[in-house]
Amino acid sequence: MGEKHATVSSKASVSSHVVSGSTPPSMENNDDSYAEIHQQVWRKGDLQSANGGYANPGSEPYPVLKMNPAPFGLAGFSFSTLVASLYTVHAKGIHINSVFIGMACFFGGAGQMVTGILEMCNGNTFGSTTFCSYGAYWIGYGCLFIPSFGVRAAYTDEHEWNQALGLYLLGWALFTFMCTLVTLRSTLGLFGQMLFLGLNYLVLAIGCFTESDGVNIAGGVVGIIAAVFGMWNMVAGIATPYNSYLIPHPVKLPRYGELR
Repeated sequence: MGEKHATVSSKASVSSHVVSGSTPPSMENNDDSYAEIHQQVWRKGDLQSANGGYANPGSEPYPVLKMNPAPFGLAGFSFSTLVASLYTVHAKGIHINSVFIGMACFFGGAGQMVTGILEMCNGNTFGSTTFCSYGAYWIGYGCLFIPSFGVRAAYTDEHEWNQALGLYLLGWALFTFMCTLVTLRSTLGLFGQMLFLGLNYLVLAIGCFTESDGVNIAGGVVGIIAAVFGMWNMVAGIATPYNSYLIPHPVKLPRYGELR
């Protein structure tokens, strides 16, 4: 979705992309490289650039952007991942994560699900797929530790529980790495978020398979890094020249063949 929006808050941040003056000759010749939005002419290529703050990995067919729900979903993702990872590394000597379950189900889970549904309305395939999927993950993760669901109690053998949880995390690692492939031509923030999230799932899965607390702690550290990338993308989606002195501009990843 990138900078495809043309709201008042976004015009200042992309004012250099506005074509001032009369209608460009390219529009008069039916050239579709420009778009007229709110009585201003914009270069579509500039409006379609990748931006992690809009959960957009790259240029897509020009959409009608009605809203930007991505920062809310990124907040749910980032802070749920951060808190879960802090528990995993046993911050402050904590080994029981029961306090976190509500946050996982509602902020990380329901919040991202709502964001994903709104991204569907925007026509953002990547955003809707990832937010809905990770929202379902957090709801499912919370259910694992809610006693009334009886999931944890069904495993009387600790070894079997660890192996089952490892397979659960391994599946999410595979899904995340598949989504990461879509971000290879996007921005450093979005690529870093997806890459370290995939590594987080993978290392935690290995920790479950090996039943090694040290490996799990390493996975928690990787999760904290993923959360930091997510926070960066969240701020990038809400910061404008009207409300912030610090605006995280997208750092575009180099594309193959363009550095020659």
